[in-house]
Amino acid sequence: MTSEYTQTMTIVAGSFGAKMDAPTIAYWADLFKEDGISIDQIKAAAKDIIRTRKYKTMPTYAEFIEFCSGTPDDKARIQADEVLKQIRAVGSYGKPKFNDPVTTHIMTTLFNWQSFCSGFLEKNTPFFIKDFIEKYNTYSKDFRRRQVEQIGCEPRVKGLTERIG
Repeated sequence: MTSEYTQTMTIVAGSFGAKMDAPTIAYWADLFKEDGISIDQIKAAAKDIIRTRKYKTMPTYAEFIEFCSGTPDDKARIQADEVLKQIRAVGSYGKPKFNDPVTTHIMTTLFNWQSFCSGFLEKNTPFFIKDFIEKYNTYSKDFRRRQVEQIGCEPRVKGLTERIG
């Protein structure tokens, strides 16, 4: 990240009587990059955190993510709304397209799209949303865990494949 990022993080830390060392600032920069968080989002989150945080300790990385992306329930609710849009847009005989891998997993593994749409009643929307949020949060954790495992296993798999043949 840039010196603008370093300056922002230094200001946040100073606002809460803390200091961030260079390795921590660099590590958080890598995390922000992996999570697709832009410098503009970081700066906006920093302003919100400085304005609204009641505790006097340095905010955690997770707090920055919540300010940038919302809570896990917020994200799950957005995805539930996306499923509802797809029901209305493509119907039971269409093929829905979801950009979120967790939503795709839920709607292809746990449900048969045609049966799901055919049996869906608008009056049950609040129950669907509640159920979807629970499923989404559960599968999101599992999805992240599997991503970490795949990254962690990559060198061992590479070592095995290099010895074949």
